[in-house]
Amino acid sequence: MHALKLLEGLGDRSSYNSAISSCGKAQHWISSMNLVAEMQQQEILPDSVTWNCLLSSLEKGGQWQRALAALWQVTCSRMGYNATISACANASAWKQALAVFEGVDKDTVTFNAAITACSKGRQISRSLRLFEEMKVMTVSPDIVTLGAVLNACEKGTSWADAVNLLQKNSMRSIVLLNTVASSCGKGHQWQQALWILRQVSKRHRLHADSTTFNTVMAACLRCEEWEKSLSLFRELCLKSKPTVSSYAEALCSFHQAQKWEAALQTFLEVPAPDLQVLGATLRACSVKWQQALSFLE
Repeated sequence: MHALKLLEGLGDRSSYNSAISSCGKAQHWISSMNLVAEMQQQEILPDSVTWNCLLSSLEKGGQWQRALAALWQVTCSRMGYNATISACANASAWKQALAVFEGVDKDTVTFNAAITACSKGRQISRSLRLFEEMKVMTVSPDIVTLGAVLNACEKGTSWADAVNLLQKNSMRSIVLLNTVASSCGKGHQWQQALWILRQVSKRHRLHADSTTFNTVMAACLRCEEWEKSLSLFRELCLKSKPTVSSYAEALCSFHQAQKWEAALQTFLEVPAPDLQVLGATLRACSVKWQQALSFLE
């Protein structure tokens, strides 16, 4: 490894720390642990930077249990705690993440990691409480924070909380808006999802992408609003290039409308059909499969 070659001939703590950090960025967590062990053998005392780099390396390597075990035995800064919380979050180990969270001086990154952990563990109320706790502690949320909370709302079908958060916060991105639209769809609130689509360009001065349209089309289909879904598909085709998922949503719309001929015609327009598109086409043509086969001949 390049980092280990650079270390040859250099025996000071700073060089070891740099090498451990480089190994972490390359996701070579075993090499990072070996370097720490070598430091101790060489009687070079690891400092907080060393432990921060090691914990970050374990996070990037998906070793949340090793990160936890190391954390309780070393002295590190907030960076090391944040890395350990993130490691737990990546593994959906929200209880362990919150245990670390409680004992650290918190910043925005700390909250982001904890909220993400709760989101992945489908702990929606905890995610919302942490977001409110930030305000009490005067810790400024960023777009990552809002994204993590909205993801939690989406997973818990808490569409009303998602819309409320969107309206109360000035931070905007198309990804955030898509997440809120998805929350509305999962909550069978197709009108709310459509409202978000219309607000994207009108109010937020953003450009709706194919994901936005696909999400709102899916929301309409959950409520059997196939006409509205097909209208959105036609609008998307006029504005930009539909994706394979866009075609799949359109085919599902034709299935609900029992328009097998239109479904087949749309299927023939798909540039590179995948299994999702094929499945949607078969469902749309299931009632008239014999006619569909003759149509394709």
